Amino acid sequence: MTPIFFCAQEQDVRKLGALLGRCLFSGASVLLCGHLGAGKTVLAKGIASGLDVAPDKVTSPTFALLNIYQGRMTVRHFDLYRIREAAELADFGFAQYLEEAGVNIVEWGDMFPEAMPEERLVIRIWAEAYGRGVAFEPAGDAYETICREVDDAYFRN
Repeated sequence: MTPIFFCAQEQDVRKLGALLGRCLFSGASVLLCGHLGAGKTVLAKGIASGLDVAPDKVTSPTFALLNIYQGRMTVRHFDLYRIREAAELADFGFAQYLEEAGVNIVEWGDMFPEAMPEERLVIRIWAEAYGRGVAFEPAGDAYETICREVDDAYFRN
């Protein structure tokens, strides 16, 4: 299942993210992919709010590489935009972070697919004339289930 959503406004992107956040489990990894300004951080704010993190606490970790938030689980928010080669991820300890309890949100995760967990949820977001398109690409049974739950909830509300 590869659900595709249309979000007319920023609040719809956050709503979608919040629905997803409520479904995530400890150890989950979500990769956010899209051009600069597509809405990856807005979606990350929504995911974090679904995990009981105040959205105003969530900022783009572009210069820090990683922000950590506490909600009902630990949320690690990575931004790999400034990383140029996979060796930098190893130096940073990226793989070790992914093994810790909590949820991982990785902006620009598609830049280093070989460093990402085999089971994961890839989310592609893009600008359209009147909003954003968002596609979920699950890899693994748990993520397939999450996609069905989010799809059902998004169109019910």
